[in-house]
Amino acid sequence: MKNNKREMLLTSLVCLLPLFAGAALYPRLPETMATHWDFAGNANGWSPRAATVFGLPLFILALHLVCFYAESRETKKNRNPVLRTVLMWFCPAASLLGGAVTLGTGLGYEMHISTVVPVFGGLLFLILGNYLPKIRQNRTVGIKLPWTLQSEENWTRTHRLSGFLWVLCGFVMIPLSLLRLWSGWLFGALLAVMVLIPTVYSYALHRKGIRHRIKARTPCEMDASIPQGVVSCCFCVDPDVTQRTAGRCTPGRANSPSVSAFPARRPACGPFPYPAPA
Repeated sequence: MKNNKREMLLTSLVCLLPLFAGAALYPRLPETMATHWDFAGNANGWSPRAATVFGLPLFILALHLVCFYAESRETKKNRNPVLRTVLMWFCPAASLLGGAVTLGTGLGYEMHISTVVPVFGGLLFLILGNYLPKIRQNRTVGIKLPWTLQSEENWTRTHRLSGFLWVLCGFVMIPLSLLRLWSGWLFGALLAVMVLIPTVYSYALHRKGIRHRIKARTPCEMDASIPQGVVSCCFCVDPDVTQRTAGRCTPGRANSPSVSAFPARRPACGPFPYPAPA
């Protein structure tokens, strides 16, 4: 808990560094500052100096705190330490980049926005794509579609494909940005690849019937609600345990049904017409 608070304070402080720098440079900045650029790096949006210097870092800080709160509510089982670090430092990094670009442009420096921003985005896609397949099913981080949330198998397959596509798009973005070949239509095409293809793939899996993965059960996970005297197939890890009576797994015999006769995808344990062991 203490480490989380320290990390929150540190990352929040980093988010506010552009605010402190802007306050120190405030007299040297113009009354109206560029805050939005097109894909060619030409400014096409402006904001008042106070809103740029104070409002932008505070907005990013608020977004960072929301992300921190949402991530802190996730269970430890679903957390990926590396991905968590990336997510916790994304807003601070964006704040530093945005502050450098807006303040540098306000002071009259050439910031090469059409190169810097896509390279930053490409690096982010590379990192996130590498860890997308490792995210366990949850409702906070990941590709949260109705079909991925209903099925762990669908979630796993969709995130594997998404991870590959995000890494591929990151590799495409960085060299094209450095070569000054970046454009709006290219960004739209890459965004469609990263979003539409995984969505269609996940829906196709759902239509195909890939909905639920039923895992093998151990004896301690058996449902004890089966009436006494009813013999049921038991999905046990131990190959010698194949049947049970009176709600308990009992050792199988040579003439008893084996676990291999019942695939792991078979529904939960239920009564089967096999003789009880003597």
